Amino acid sequence: MPAADVLITPVWVWSAPLGVDRPYEDVAYGANWAGWKRLGYTSAPLTANLERSRINKMVEQSRTKIGSVVSEENLTLETTLAELTLDNLALAWGGRVTHQAAGTGQTGYELLRGGGQISLETLQWGMEGLYTNPDGVDLPLRLFVIGEAQLGGQLTFAKSEQVGIPLRVEASFDFDTGLLYDWIKVIAPATA
Repeated sequence: MPAADVLITPVWVWSAPLGVDRPYEDVAYGANWAGWKRLGYTSAPLTANLERSRINKMVEQSRTKIGSVVSEENLTLETTLAELTLDNLALAWGGRVTHQAAGTGQTGYELLRGGGQISLETLQWGMEGLYTNPDGVDLPLRLFVIGEAQLGGQLTFAKSEQVGIPLRVEASFDFDTGLLYDWIKVIAPATA
């Protein structure tokens, strides 16, 4: 087992509307993804949980299954966004943010208004980590899904605790690819 496959990595969380191109494989770790929004720092690790429900195939002539099929598949990503912005909060709570610039006689402010929504906004989500390949080159590791976000826990304000936005993304089936997720691990930079 190569030591390069044992990872300890920070993660950046990105979001984009459906239809925005994903970054090419040659985009460096931490570089801008055109059309995507990096959601800032996180204060908790990213966790990914893939659950599959199965139906076993059974025949009368055997007490054990002869196979199984997947009947349901769910991928959930969770982290805590460290930066309490109304734009980040709108991802988890829904709603729309309006920005009012300060001016003569006008206080600058942001306003998040929401609630009463029936459908959830579906976005593209990208998670970007970093690893060092066996040649000592730092390269990106990325996970892409489409899905809906929600608050992944309580939003807590306390004098003994850092405020963060617990974000939970539930991946949805991608009708363009016919898949639930894409992992991209860049293994070597392009050669000249």
